[in-house]
Amino acid sequence: PIKSTTAMPKNSPSSQPSASSPSSPPLPPSKTVSLQQSETVDETDDVKKLIDELLLENHGIESCEDLATKGGWDLRQALVDVAKVGDRQLLPHIQEHGVPAFYLPSSDSRRCRHASPTSAAAKSKASNDGNAESTDDDTNKADASAAEPTKPKNCFQSLCRIVTGQQLTNKVAEVMYSRLLQATGNDLRPEVIIKLAEENFETRLRKPSSMSNSKARCLVEVSKAFQSGLVSEEFLRKGVASNLATGQDRAGRDESDGDDNGDNDDDWEQDVRSRLLQIKGIGPWTCDIFLMFYLEQPDVLPLGDLGIRRGIALYFGLTNGKERGGGLCQKKDKGRMVEAMREYQPFRSILCCYLWRNLDSTSKKDKKKKKKKAKKTNSADNKRKAKVSNADADADDGKRKRRKVKSEDDTTDGGTATGESPKKKQTASARPAPANAAGTLRRS
Repeated sequence: PIKSTTAMPKNSPSSQPSASSPSSPPLPPSKTVSLQQSETVDETDDVKKLIDELLLENHGIESCEDLATKGGWDLRQALVDVAKVGDRQLLPHIQEHGVPAFYLPSSDSRRCRHASPTSAAAKSKASNDGNAESTDDDTNKADASAAEPTKPKNCFQSLCRIVTGQQLTNKVAEVMYSRLLQATGNDLRPEVIIKLAEENFETRLRKPSSMSNSKARCLVEVSKAFQSGLVSEEFLRKGVASNLATGQDRAGRDESDGDDNGDNDDDWEQDVRSRLLQIKGIGPWTCDIFLMFYLEQPDVLPLGDLGIRRGIALYFGLTNGKERGGGLCQKKDKGRMVEAMREYQPFRSILCCYLWRNLDSTSKKDKKKKKKKAKKTNSADNKRKAKVSNADADADDGKRKRRKVKSEDDTTDGGTATGESPKKKQTASARPAPANAAGTLRRS
């Protein structure tokens, strides 16, 4: 069986239990997969077997179930393709960290799932009641009833969540987003943001949400873009629907089938990027994260993310970067990073997920090592301090003993009851008497 070499953080929200973790039961001997493959065993079937075991063991998903994502690609086939690259370098990481749960259709942490069952049920109910026309507000309210209050329910809220979390950890970003929801009365819509900004930008929007001035103004610009139609839910849903309709077989297409015919998807993705980049405060990193996690595009490479660059350097062993300290530079080392990840196309989004997780595991392991080393150093320092203090105490005891012995010797040599030593007594008796001035004068 494949055994992992690094430990995944236990409290990480994105971590999934692996088949090799102590908390999960071990795989039956008949289902274990070995990296040492014989020539008669098909490599693809072997990797598929392992992926199916992970899905069944950790998520209860059978091999016959469809795992089509919102981007129109099959998650199971994507994992098989990236696991076969090279010498199966990613396969142990897949077994260690599990399957990315946010790409699973049945995941509770689903974000911006426009084709959710709740939305479909709400639309069908409205049509049955004679109300054929269903607005976006109705759909958002239907989604809000089933989703968690702090989870984005549409693309506008997803962008707001990304903007509030820029350059922050996940925990702090969740707190910031929840405060933004409280500031809007759990009614996060473009109209509400613009209204709060017009009433009093500082006291009604920025301060209650605890955001910086630039982030708050970026949210206002995003709201104006949605209100003007530059970016709309309809446009994004149309691209998602197109992917679902035309991209079902993109992941499972054989290499012998010819060209990929994915030009329409690429054009739509570029159109999304160009429209989002027109909004002040939104850059390439925000576009990459939005496309990867909320629109679930399979081949996104967010080189603007520092964690991804560090993960690439760790995974591929890329050193001597142009960044200060030898790190990889987003612009100067772009060619090296793109070339290293070329074999993982068109599923570099999957690889990036494991790069993040692998970096988190390594960082956690390094922290434990540093903590253990500091503990050893502290114990050594404490021992050294104890030795010094014991030596000082012994020296003080020796001084006290010498003083005591000296005082006892002086007493035995003829000391008086008053404590005056004989030496002092002799000195006093041998002292000459003062001269007699009168007798001196008579003799003279």
